[in-house]
Amino acid sequence: MGTALDELALRYGVDKSSKVHHYTRAYEQHFGPWRDRPLSLLEIGVGEGNSLRMWRDYFPQANIFGLDVKNSPPLEGPRIKVFVGSQGDDLALEKMAAGTGPLDIVIDDGSHRWSDQIGSFKALYPHVKPGGFYVIEDLHTSYWDKYKCGAERTMRYLLELVHELNLNGKSGYGKLENDPEYEKLRVKMNLFERTLESITFYKSMVFIKKKETDHESSGG
Repeated sequence: MGTALDELALRYGVDKSSKVHHYTRAYEQHFGPWRDRPLSLLEIGVGEGNSLRMWRDYFPQANIFGLDVKNSPPLEGPRIKVFVGSQGDDLALEKMAAGTGPLDIVIDDGSHRWSDQIGSFKALYPHVKPGGFYVIEDLHTSYWDKYKCGAERTMRYLLELVHELNLNGKSGYGKLENDPEYEKLRVKMNLFERTLESITFYKSMVFIKKKETDHESSGG
């Protein structure tokens, strides 16, 4: 099975470890079955690059991408690529997404500014592959005015997103996805109503999962 994620986090001094934020347990739960997959992972917020090294070692067949506002120290290995740009810049995000291609996993450990977290999610969620995950860390900053930027707290936005997830079920109750009546309804759904599979909260983090079947092409 290889080295557990928490051991890697501790080795590289990553604050996702059991020594600091205890995020590795949630990551193992969701990503453990994916360890040997050839996948693409993006983490927003690079710093010294230790988290990218951790992900590179945890996913031996993955391409690992990072985004940061400043140049990071050189990162060894052919499977890591870092883009320089702000997560608050939609053009930078689109340029980066063109370079990464569709992503299996996106992790936001960037500025923690509310508008950056929300804006990055809106910009990058369409680039997440069907069945993939979008993760936002350090949600406790949603309650700290130090990170206030924009009119909406990240947690308030995410709680509204829960309604988008469940409106799909409410609107489509009793209808199958191959039912012509459901098809008419689906065209009226927005992107999130059509494609959200689940939203799972842990202490200070959220995993947003996209459905295996992606209906982005219809409406929205």
